[in-house]
Amino acid sequence: MKYRSIFETSPYGVLILWDVFEECNDKACQLLACGRNDILGHTLLEFSPPGQPDGRDSAKVMQQLVEAAFSGIPQNFHWRSCRKDGVPIDMEISMQAITADDRKVLLIHLSDITERMKVEAELIESNKRYQVLAKELREKNEFIETITDNLPIGFAVISWPGGKVQYANKKIEEIIGWTKEIIVDRDAFFEHLFPDPEYRREIKSRNDSDMESGDPARMAWEFNITKSSGEKADILTIDIPMIERDLIVVTCQDISERKRTEKEILKLNQELEARVVERTRELEQANKELEAFTYSVSHDLRAPLRAINGFSEALLEEYSDKLDDDGNTYLRYLQEGSREMGELIEGLLKLSRSTRGDIAMDHVDLSAMAATVRDELRKAEPERRVNVSIAPGVEAVADPRLLRVVMENLLGNAWKYTSRTAEARIELGVAEQAGKTVYFVRDNGAGFDMAYAGQLFLPFHRLHKTSEFPGIGIGLATVERIIHRHGGQIWAEAAAGEGATFYFTLGEEGNIHGTTDHSAGRGQPKG
Repeated sequence: MKYRSIFETSPYGVLILWDVFEECNDKACQLLACGRNDILGHTLLEFSPPGQPDGRDSAKVMQQLVEAAFSGIPQNFHWRSCRKDGVPIDMEISMQAITADDRKVLLIHLSDITERMKVEAELIESNKRYQVLAKELREKNEFIETITDNLPIGFAVISWPGGKVQYANKKIEEIIGWTKEIIVDRDAFFEHLFPDPEYRREIKSRNDSDMESGDPARMAWEFNITKSSGEKADILTIDIPMIERDLIVVTCQDISERKRTEKEILKLNQELEARVVERTRELEQANKELEAFTYSVSHDLRAPLRAINGFSEALLEEYSDKLDDDGNTYLRYLQEGSREMGELIEGLLKLSRSTRGDIAMDHVDLSAMAATVRDELRKAEPERRVNVSIAPGVEAVADPRLLRVVMENLLGNAWKYTSRTAEARIELGVAEQAGKTVYFVRDNGAGFDMAYAGQLFLPFHRLHKTSEFPGIGIGLATVERIIHRHGGQIWAEAAAGEGATFYFTLGEEGNIHGTTDHSAGRGQPKG
């Protein structure tokens, strides 16, 4: 053959077919994994599987291809075959009819495209995976965009340096009052939102400086904008740098209403301060008037009372024999009334003193103070036998003068209201309740109905008749005001005929006993 060397050295498998293969080169033998004797004298179909990947019948298809090629129409197609050793192979086959030795034969070229088909298959599979991932990413982006568009705040992502807006949600348009086209254009943004040139330069300079600093403390700032409608609005933005990506996440809120509220609160505070100053002035004036009244009660009213007492006493001593029984009775009523008036005046003075003047806080030995008051009560009524139990080591931080008034009233009341009790008992103790020091005075005397407990600390209100127990009803009102001045509270528990317990605290400064319990086994205080 004239071109035998070309035929043998071709990089493609080359075969010549008439009815059977008449020639083949070494490359064809290599592709089909067989020797020349395995090819020559055999038909093309003997090297093909019975079916193709697309489901077509190989024999029928190959017959059509061969006939078309012999008719003068060159054929170029992909064919999946099977090598002699059983290994499948993908080939690209071209057929062209030529005339040799006065007869028409087919010149067939074979190329192994098995690896290329694998790569193409992998690319197709990879593209499918990419399409799936791209779809998932689109769905995620749509989901994220739906979330950000429905946030109650403006949300944007800005690249830095440069300040180009990469993303902005719909809420920003609503808050800023300009279209997204204006918002994403940095120059247009500053020009439209800050029409005053000086204010615009100030805001832009500060924005650039804060962005460059990267300092989180400088990433929250407020400014005033002009919306497209001409309306002014106060805006708060918070910038969150994402340094590794050169991005900044920006949140945006309209705080105009909050700023208006703050101004109103400031105005109200100023008005309140003015009212406080006015009320303080009025209170100072009232205190001066009270001091004048106290002075008048102390001096001007006592003098007439002393005169009434003196003259009524003189009448009884010098003229009782000249008066009938009714006259003497009236004089005694007069003396009793003036004595009660004197007690009322003294009570009012004590009540007045309890609410005036500075408090001088100091440590007080309450046990010793109570013992002194007890001794005074016994001295005043030596005939009474009362069991007075005073817990040792009871201390307080309070004004000693005012606390003495408290003890005199509480122990004095207990002494008075046990006067009709056969085995009278009075107890002073201290206990802890909810981390606070609670002092108490307990007795087993007359007690009272708790339905009327709300009247206990009102001036001149008494729960017992004067004929049963004497008094003017000013003592507990004085005690309450003293306790309140110390920042404490006072309350009572009682039952009619079963005694009463008065509890009181002395504020944070007086809370010195902790969990110490000096209640002498009589139970924890309630209240």
